[in-house]
Formats: sequence, structure tokens, C-alpha cells
Amino acid sequence: MITRKKKITLNVNKKCLKYIHDDISSILFFDIETTGFSAKSSDLYMIGTGHYIEDAFETTQYFVEALEDEEHILNIFINLISNYKAIVHYNGNTFDIPFIKTKCEQYGIEFNIPESVKSYDLYKEIIKFKNVFNLPDYRQKSIEKFLMIERDDEMDGGDLIKIYKDYLKETSDDLKETLFLHNYDDVRGLIGIMDIFKYINFLDGEFADYTAEIRVSADSEGESSKELFFRITACDYFPAELTVCNKFGILKFKADKCFLSCRSHPLELKFFFNNPKDYYYLPSEDMAVHKSVAIYVDKNYRKKATASNCYVKKQGDFFLSAGCREKKLFKTDYKDPDDYILYSEELFQDKEFLDNYLECILKTF
Repeated sequence: MITRKKKITLNVNKKCLKYIHDDISSILFFDIETTGFSAKSSDLYMIGTGHYIEDAFETTQYFVEALEDEEHILNIFINLISNYKAIVHYNGNTFDIPFIKTKCEQYGIEFNIPESVKSYDLYKEIIKFKNVFNLPDYRQKSIEKFLMIERDDEMDGGDLIKIYKDYLKETSDDLKETLFLHNYDDVRGLIGIMDIFKYINFLDGEFADYTAEIRVSADSEGESSKELFFRITACDYFPAELTVCNKFGILKFKADKCFLSCRSHPLELKFFFNNPKDYYYLPSEDMAVHKSVAIYVDKNYRKKATASNCYVKKQGDFFLSAGCREKKLFKTDYKDPDDYILYSEELFQDKEFLDNYLECILKTF
């Protein structure tokens, strides 16, 4: 067995690491290299780990120089993880951990992640936001590319199977260095992609401050609409520019800023009253009125209101509510899942309302 330690040249935001655990020195990153997908018919030939020590990251790689070393590095790894509060991997729930577990069973080694150790699969965390990043796929290398993390290694895991088998036959230093480099870049990249949480934490409301303003613009047909524009200062620089759109607005990440644009909809919408039994519906007016008023209306021109017709109409500029806590919400009809907020200058200058609205919009992405 060969063990190699090496410092990692990588600048990772510590706040992103604290998404995993407040004590970043108690986090262990790891990645394995194998000769196939099935642990029953393949070999484990390297485990690479990364951890924070003395203001820097360091990798430790355990290499199976001869097949009889496989059991030894399994025991080392099992003992190692018990020293940490969290382990981090990429798609490890599907591949790395089941592979290690099966290998341990083959050797009669008991393997269970201690209850005191939290296991984080970054793939599972990142895939939740696939509509934000909109990448062609969510392999680790694709995340690295998006975050502009450079690799010296040009191989993929499949290429290395033959290289390792050739190494077992001729123990070439060149082949060995190729194997070590690939795993080192995998571990380094695994730590580096923690920076993606700059975007995720931002969407969860982690930013420095913001300004908001209403802009008025016209479309190609001359119809004017209002735009609620937020200029948000982030807590750190975003590694890559990103633009995300949904029905609530357009979000642009750039440098240490984020710009959010929400457009209004000039509509006639309905406000539904909560207690239909207290109202009458006036078909000729297409509106509901309270019983205290309806008693003055001829019985032939009124009928008991139901939930679906207990409304009054209002024209104006409306913004999608996105779940914002606003007392008066409008709909196109009773079963419409979307609520709207009627624009007023007073409301859209209210700091408490804007705080809540911004929080709700960010959660839609």
C-alpha cells in the first residue's frame, strides 16, 4: 500500500463549508477509484480523502499497490471516518458507500457509518437546484466546469481501469502518477464545488443588503407595465455568471451582485371574500355584496353567494404573490393556484413588504 499526502491549492469560501458543519476541520471529503461498478466483481484500488488542517486543505490518498492491500485500506478508512463529524462525497449514496460496504462484507469487516457522523451526498444536494443551474448533466466534472475549477487530469474513471491493470503488471511510475493525479483532482474538485453553495445560500436569503425600485416600460405594442427591480449585494463573489428565469421573474448573478426583475401584469382580477354565507351574488353586476347591503337589492336580482362567485373585481397592475404574506390577494378565478398582489405606491415602498416579497420570490427558484 502507498499513502501520499499533499496540500491542496484551492480557495474555498469557509461559509460554504459551514453548510456541512460549523467546525470545518471536522469534515472529511472522500472519493474512491475502482475497476468497475460492481463491488462483487471489481476491485477497490484507491481511496482519496481531503480535510482542513492548519488553514489549508490536505489530501491523503491510500493506494492499493497490490490486490492484497485492499482489505487494509478499507480498515484504515473505516477507522478514519469515526474521527470526523461529517463525511462528504459525490453520488456516494448510490456508488461509493454501497461499494465500500459490499467490499467490507467480502472481508468480514463490519462497516456502519457512526450515528455521530453525518453523511452528505453533494449530488443529492445540488440536484435539488437543477432548474437553477440548468446544466447539461450533473456529474462532478460538469459542476467543476460551471464553477471554472481547472483540472490537470484529463482521464475519466473508465480510462483508468486499464491503466491500473497495466500498473499491476509492470508497476510503472508514469502509470502510478496518472492514477494518483486523477484521484487528487477528484478530491480537490469535490472540495472546490462547495462554492456552488454561494448560489444556494443566496437563494435561502443569505445576502448583505438590497435596494428596490419600480420602473415603467412599454412593450412593442405600446402597452406599459411596471417592473419591480431589486439590486442585491451578495456576501461573496459568485464564481460564474448565471441567469435564471421563471414565471415570477428573472434573476441574474454577476460578480458580487444579483439582479432580480419582476414584471407586473395589467389585468382585471377578482378578490374573493372569506365567508360566502355572509354575501349575495349579483349576476347583473358580476359581483358579491354583503348581506347588510344586499337587503336593499330586489330578490330577483340577487342569489346566495358561493365560494366561486363571492368576489369583487379590480383592474390594475398586479404582481404574482409567490406566497407573500399580503392581506389582499387577487385571482383570475376561484381555483387559480396563483395569487396576485395589486400594485400601489405605498405598498411597494414598504420595507417590511419588500423584505417578505424578496424572500418569497427567491424561494421560487
